[in-house]
Amino acid sequence: MITRSGYVFSSLFIEPTKDQKVIENKFFRLLVPRNSVATIDDDGGTIKIADSVIEFAVAELPIKVDNEEDYLKIYKLILSEYLPDDNSDIIIANSRMIGSGMRESKDNVHSFSILLISTKNQYLFKLSSRDRRQMISFKDEVTQIAKSLVETGEIYVSEDGSRKNIGLAAMLHANEGGFLSIGKSE
Repeated sequence: MITRSGYVFSSLFIEPTKDQKVIENKFFRLLVPRNSVATIDDDGGTIKIADSVIEFAVAELPIKVDNEEDYLKIYKLILSEYLPDDNSDIIIANSRMIGSGMRESKDNVHSFSILLISTKNQYLFKLSSRDRRQMISFKDEVTQIAKSLVETGEIYVSEDGSRKNIGLAAMLHANEGGFLSIGKSE
C-alpha cells in the first residue's frame, strides 16, 4: 500500500477461487472463469464464456498522468461525461483505476463495454451479442472480470514507437461499422 498526497493506493492480488483461473501478460492480470477458453497476448485477447465472446484490449494512455491530481481530473471528466447518461455505469475497479460501462444497440447487435482508465494504460472490455438477453446475462461476468484487473508493470507503447493502430485502436478499427461502443448512445 502506497500513500501519497493524502490518497491511499493499493494493488491487491486477489487469489483465484476454485471456479477461476489467472491469465496475464506483461501489463496486467485477470481472473476469468475456469471453464472459459481465454487467449491473451500483449495487445489483449478474448474470453469465451458459453457461446459469448468477451474481447479486451490495452492501449497507450493518450493523456499524460504524472500525479494523483491529474488522475482525479480524468476521474471527474469520466463522471461528468457518463453519469448523466442512463445507459452508463461508473465502475471503480481498484484504487488506481476508474471506468465506465455502456450498454448499446446498433444494427440488431447489442453490446456492453467497459472502459477502464488507470495512470498507466487504458483497457477496454467489450461483449457483443445478437441476443439482448444473453448480453444482459453476461454483463455481470464482464464487470467481474474487469474489476479483477491488476496492473503488473509496463506502460503500453508500440514496439517501434510509432502511433500505429494498436490495442483499442485496432479493436475499434476492426469494427467496420465505425461506431465507438464506449461513446454515448445516440
